[in-house]
Amino acid sequence: MKKILLITAILVGLFTSCKQEPTFRIYGTMDSTLCDGAQIFLVPADGPQTSQTVDSVYIRDGKFYFEGTKEQMAILRLEMKQRLNYQELLVVTEPGDIYVYYSKNGRTAGTPQNEHLQQWKEALEKADSSTSPLRKKWYETKNRADSIDYFETMKKERAILGERTKEVILNEGQTTLGRFLYSRNRSIFDDKEKVALDSTYK
Repeated sequence: MKKILLITAILVGLFTSCKQEPTFRIYGTMDSTLCDGAQIFLVPADGPQTSQTVDSVYIRDGKFYFEGTKEQMAILRLEMKQRLNYQELLVVTEPGDIYVYYSKNGRTAGTPQNEHLQQWKEALEKADSSTSPLRKKWYETKNRADSIDYFETMKKERAILGERTKEVILNEGQTTLGRFLYSRNRSIFDDKEKVALDSTYK
């Protein structure tokens, strides 16, 4: 009888574990403890942002933690009075352990899509750091030749970022990150590519 009960318990346990949805776990670290006691929100990047779709926790000892089962593109966002000192941070809530460093230039790591998101973000930051001073010079210069040179250099930097973005989108395929980046960067593809990709990412 005990043997039958043991087997039944094992089978019930296996059935229950099979029914559980994959879980994401976000382990967040702030760059200091100055935000202790403040709320940080996990907000959908797409769709309605309501009390049912937005999660929030309090920061304690410079750390925060989120857990859930819905995979989506989300934004980590501090409460209003803290936002001037920190940028919002994109994160993919895919199953697994996700590690976030929240600062002026935050980072994500731990799961495949978040690693790729971080690589793309670094390419974006590199392009911005190259074009920002050029944009200032282009705006201030009175010399037409210099103006053209600055503009063409900026154009090349943005083209490099465009190719990197294309590479990430095509490598990601039908992942949450792939669909998100394509929806926001569709214009960098030519008409033939758009026709093929629209059916892939619809």
